[in-house]
Amino acid sequence: MNIKPETNLINKKLKKFNKIYPWFDAISSDLLFFIAIDTLFFTIVKKFNPAQISMLTTISTLVIITIQVPLINLIKRLGNTKSVRIGTFILLISACLITFSPNYMGVVIGRILYELSFIFRNMVAISLKNNLIYQNKANDYKKMLNNGYTLYAAITLIIALVSGPIFNINNYLPMYLCIIFCVIGFIMSFKIFDISEIYKIESDKEEKIESKKTKISIIIIFILISYTLVYGLIINGQGNSKLLIQYDLTKNFEITAVAMYLSIIVVVSRVARLFANLIFEKVYSKFLEKFHIFIATMLLLAFALVICGHFIVEPLMFKFIVMATGFCIILMIRDPFRIFMQDLVLSNTKYSEQQVIFAYMDLGRKIGTAVISILITAILTKLSLIYVIIIMLILAVAHCFVAIKLYKLIK
Repeated sequence: MNIKPETNLINKKLKKFNKIYPWFDAISSDLLFFIAIDTLFFTIVKKFNPAQISMLTTISTLVIITIQVPLINLIKRLGNTKSVRIGTFILLISACLITFSPNYMGVVIGRILYELSFIFRNMVAISLKNNLIYQNKANDYKKMLNNGYTLYAAITLIIALVSGPIFNINNYLPMYLCIIFCVIGFIMSFKIFDISEIYKIESDKEEKIESKKTKISIIIIFILISYTLVYGLIINGQGNSKLLIQYDLTKNFEITAVAMYLSIIVVVSRVARLFANLIFEKVYSKFLEKFHIFIATMLLLAFALVICGHFIVEPLMFKFIVMATGFCIILMIRDPFRIFMQDLVLSNTKYSEQQVIFAYMDLGRKIGTAVISILITAILTKLSLIYVIIIMLILAVAHCFVAIKLYKLIK
């Protein structure tokens, strides 16, 4: 590694970055509080109907896909440090628009800015890797990334417990808290920086990557395919599995009991996500390069459990435990999968390529989510929800072959 002498100022900035990063990542990863009451806020406060709520996601996704290429060029010109700060500022503006816009179009713009913010803000993961390489701590990347996800899981677990009562006190109170967190995230972004914008960072793997460029290109292609497919399945699978559990609960219990049982399942799933992040390092050290195959298998198991649980008639307790277990697994693998894939990209690309690949990963996530969502809509026009989960199971089986191929390329 080619490292120039460090100054006391740089050392202090790096130490502060390492200390603040997990908290920054947790606080700026989403619109905290809003994500817990989004449908309630849109239906009760904004008076939107289901079609209008659905269109928010559709419009914002299509707009971001359309402008992705110029965004990539802009990020390359700005650099990671400015991009992260712009991303957190855009997230703050989106929260304000969603909260205070008196009409639907204002909320649409807020939703577009919400999706746009993550493309800029996600460059923080590249900054983290560069800073750790500079400090000879590159192996700490997965640990640092996981620390941020673990804090996020803990914070959102607490929010899931308190957001309902807070919303009942005042419908706007969760959104005010959301804006406060956005302001904190924006202020913290000024402590985030990328050492590569000061000193040139050259990983020990640069020459190896250059000499294996054809193979690396194939690896990146399979990473993008896997990331696109898995995130599409996780995001859509999470929502539709929860909806199937809700429908099955409704068939067997009164509405008050349904609300109680469903809220318990959601809280348990948040606990499961936090637990998965806490044990990530131990599990990863056991599987290493096979970790991707492990994730693919767990995704397959999740959908299989939801389907099997749906067809169980008695006893009801066992039926919903099986379905809830499948639902929890979907949330459990979300953060570990992202950590593994981001580390895999950064380990197999040159510095000059990383911003582009990260932007394409985000684009792939949106395309995967949108395509599978459209497929689900088409299925539901003719068939019941259980067939959606069955299709997802089939897609999860197909992904297993992608995971095996990727393992063969990287081992």
